[in-house]
Amino acid sequence: MERDIMKIILGIFFMGILPVLFVCLQKKWGYLWEREIQRRIIYLLCLGNICGVLLGMGNMEMAFSVLMGSTMFHFLVVQGISLIQGREESQYLFSKQKINGLEWFAQRRKIFMEKMDGSSVFLVISYILLLLLCADYLFGQRQVQNVLGRGDGCVLAVAGLLYFFLEGRRFGWVFLMDRIRDSFRDNLWKKIGFLLGLEACILLGSYFLIDGVLFISVHSSILPYTIGFLFLSWCVNFVNIDFSSCGEQSFENANNQESIFSITILLGLCAIYRSIYISIFQVYDLIIFSVISFILILPIKIDSRLLGCCRVTAYFALVLYILFR
Repeated sequence: MERDIMKIILGIFFMGILPVLFVCLQKKWGYLWEREIQRRIIYLLCLGNICGVLLGMGNMEMAFSVLMGSTMFHFLVVQGISLIQGREESQYLFSKQKINGLEWFAQRRKIFMEKMDGSSVFLVISYILLLLLCADYLFGQRQVQNVLGRGDGCVLAVAGLLYFFLEGRRFGWVFLMDRIRDSFRDNLWKKIGFLLGLEACILLGSYFLIDGVLFISVHSSILPYTIGFLFLSWCVNFVNIDFSSCGEQSFENANNQESIFSITILLGLCAIYRSIYISIFQVYDLIIFSVISFILILPIKIDSRLLGCCRVTAYFALVLYILFR
């Protein structure tokens, strides 16, 4: 047991603490990339390596729970902290003049469309799509198991690629290609060495962490879904917790895009590689996630700090629900 606890500690150090130290130490000689770009790179490497190690070990249930848990942690905790620190007043003043019903509806529709973030809407749509693909037992007459198979994985991957294709068209492909080329123009070999060093540390940490967690899960009779949704998703999001507490900007949109990537493309690739069997309790969790996500993107006349507190509170309510279910 002590040996496996040591593996977990080493895994957290190599996967969570050391990559953040790499970024923080760059203050002395200048950042290779912007901090926001490096944060995205570290997060995606952590998530990809953990899923890869779990796929290699054949533990699909825990891979599914890590992706779901990291997505919900993004949407509720990381964005909630950013909204609380942003101190943006998102109050909309409505006209007090007498207007007819059509003008009243048009006014509120305009405010709603200005407030609504397209990536948030697509994230909720992704949850609903995933629910429809997983819930074979609820929506099928002859199905006795909830399975996310290869066909379902292809649907999720195509949905994610479609979203990023539309985002690329919205920003402009020429602009995006210029940004990518400019990001690798200076200090090319240092950046390649930085990426290789990050990948080696995160891969080693992922292996230690998963190996220790699986042993403790088996001997303590803790469900893999609970460990993946709670503990491993927190370890993956260590870099997001650190950077959000530092007041990083443009966090809300970035997190939505990363959550969409996790719940569509990455989960779709996992399902294509090997079918994922979903328990009925996980289907119920998907229903709850969809409802909570939909409710939290609706408010249009609310202070951002209050909305951030609501998101963080909703996450801890989910944690208590999963622990005491």
